[in-house]
Amino acid sequence: MFITLKGGEIELYATIKLDLQTEITALAKIAEEAGANVLLRHGVHVVDATSLLGIFSLDLSQPITIDYPGSDEERLEFYKKLESKGLKITIYGET
Repeated sequence: MFITLKGGEIELYATIKLDLQTEITALAKIAEEAGANVLLRHGVHVVDATSLLGIFSLDLSQPITIDYPGSDEERLEFYKKLESKGLKITIYGET
């Protein structure tokens, strides 16, 4: 994890690279446990992160953008959960 929040207006977002079925299943489970409307985007395609069929419909050879509703602190906590399961995410911050 390389971003620390210290106040101010920062908009965090992340991309994830899913290579294995176990990674896809882990992402769907964490998204479901989050209780938020987590979405995955690739190009013009947007799917519910809890839907295995939806995830498999995306081009998984490319990084997928994670849309997590909530504050930056909530997003960062969600991203930490993904990383704790060994998922490969890249976090970006926009000022």
